[in-house]
Amino acid sequence: MNSDKGDYDFLEKLKKYIPFICVAVALFALAIGTTVFLIKNLLTKKSFFGTVHSFEVSKEDGVESISAEEISPDEAIENIIGKDIETETAENIDKLFEKRTDYYRGGFNYETLYEHEFNSWQEAYLAYIEHRMKYSMVSEYDYMLIYVDDNDIPELAFVSYGMPPSVILSYNDGKLTEFNTERGGFSYIEKSGLLCNSDGISGAFYDYVYILKDGKWEFIFDGEQYDICDYSETDNPEEIEYLIDNEEVDEQTYDSKFKEVYDYNKRTDFKEQSIDEIISYIKTNKMISADHKYELFIEDCTWEEAAKKCDEKGGYLASMTCDEEFEVVDELIRTEGKQNYCFYIGAKRGGEKPYGYWWIEPGLVQRGLDYSIYENRHWLDGEPSYKSELDDGREIEEDHVEYIHIKSKDKFYMNDIPNDVIAYYPSFRGRMGYICEYSN
Repeated sequence: MNSDKGDYDFLEKLKKYIPFICVAVALFALAIGTTVFLIKNLLTKKSFFGTVHSFEVSKEDGVESISAEEISPDEAIENIIGKDIETETAENIDKLFEKRTDYYRGGFNYETLYEHEFNSWQEAYLAYIEHRMKYSMVSEYDYMLIYVDDNDIPELAFVSYGMPPSVILSYNDGKLTEFNTERGGFSYIEKSGLLCNSDGISGAFYDYVYILKDGKWEFIFDGEQYDICDYSETDNPEEIEYLIDNEEVDEQTYDSKFKEVYDYNKRTDFKEQSIDEIISYIKTNKMISADHKYELFIEDCTWEEAAKKCDEKGGYLASMTCDEEFEVVDELIRTEGKQNYCFYIGAKRGGEKPYGYWWIEPGLVQRGLDYSIYENRHWLDGEPSYKSELDDGREIEEDHVEYIHIKSKDKFYMNDIPNDVIAYYPSFRGRMGYICEYSN
């Protein structure tokens, strides 16, 4: 009896741990599978984050459409960079980044110094872009050339707003340095050398401040905040624990010490760009659209008809891929006094990604309108909506884009619309137009 009772007690205890054992086994299997996946992709030089696609603009009866085709990372690199890196061919580019030294820089962040000596910051940044594109998708990031320290060489930022981490490249005395920020979020104060990585998740937040000196990052402020509220006590007010250099302080001390090091109110506004614009600027010191011309036409027509008309004139419906290009078009509309018109522009959706808008301008790699330059500044509030409901209750698809002026804000915005606006909104008759863009 005693033996049987012991076996029974053991089995009863074991039952309590069965769910934990199952979770542990599942996590172990997931870890093994992920490791195998990463190694396989590394060896085959495929993207960790998705398939690389080539977007091709085709024409039928003068109307442009976009199709996506899977291509190799090497082909994607050649499309965007070309093979004009001065020191090495595209096939040998990875060799430039084999010798490296990693340095822990405090918080969750680290710095990588590459041993290869480049001839210029332009050459270093272009080589790095080409190297990185073999392992990640350009659409994961926004891009900026920024001036963190006080010299005339910009830093190149791959900006993320979560995961993967943001990356900031700096160049000093022929060497390239790569700095990674935890969970993406960062700000900087121009020409001060100061960069702040502030972010967090699940009740744990941090403010890590760094200073860039002679191409190297120095950790100068370690601030952390933890939500220690017991949510089982419904009446318990929120309670935050503040730490500086792992020592507990009160909120007032935390705020004052942080501001002594980094005045958040002096941070520089972000001005994100597409990878196409960044590469053009690095190569030529100009944006892609710097020498482009634009023309306004007032005519009641559909979006597809407008696209055909621009094609017949030797151009295409305007595709604004950077803030500077938006500003040029805005000024043109104001100069001609045509703020009361709605203009078709060169963005549409369809194909393999029905819920994403794409510029139709030929030759672009980063075509999507779903990254921060557009989300934060150029889409009308609540847009794109992809659908709209008419006064009679009918729902219509919206799969093209117009550019309109909002009088109350005195600002221009993008708005998605159907192909034939007048067919659904007759009151816009006499108020429609389109903008043609002409490359060199």
